[in-house]
Amino acid sequence: MSIDLRHRFSPESRFGGFSEADAMVEFYGRIAALVKPTDRVLDYGAGRGAQISEDALPYRRALKTLKGRVAHVEGCDIAPEVLSNPYLDGAKIFDPREPLPYDDASFDLVYSNWVFEHVENPQVVARELLRVVKPGGYICAITPNK
Repeated sequence: MSIDLRHRFSPESRFGGFSEADAMVEFYGRIAALVKPTDRVLDYGAGRGAQISEDALPYRRALKTLKGRVAHVEGCDIAPEVLSNPYLDGAKIFDPREPLPYDDASFDLVYSNWVFEHVENPQVVARELLRVVKPGGYICAITPNK
């Protein structure tokens, strides 16, 4: 959508470049409301960080960047590019057929951005995420479909 068309149908996008219907602002805004500076966070399916580095809007990039706002941001992915993700404090490659390489109750919050639609067995992934999140912690996921 062109900028002129976006401004015509979403005039609020003139201020910050995003509309009130921006799913990423909504998703990461909710995460920002949940995390504390002392939290350990897991980005499940973190990849190389393209969801942050390739975002055209500075506000969304800042909202998505948790490194420096929490005690530790860990990322995991099946792809080795996760090891070079600059938005993480630590990273691990994992085999999706194996348990995640983390101890039980390791994270205050786990989040996943457009990953669940790619997993073979979402129930197994959900069980693993429940295992690594602390009791009372949060699992936040966004996906383009069910």
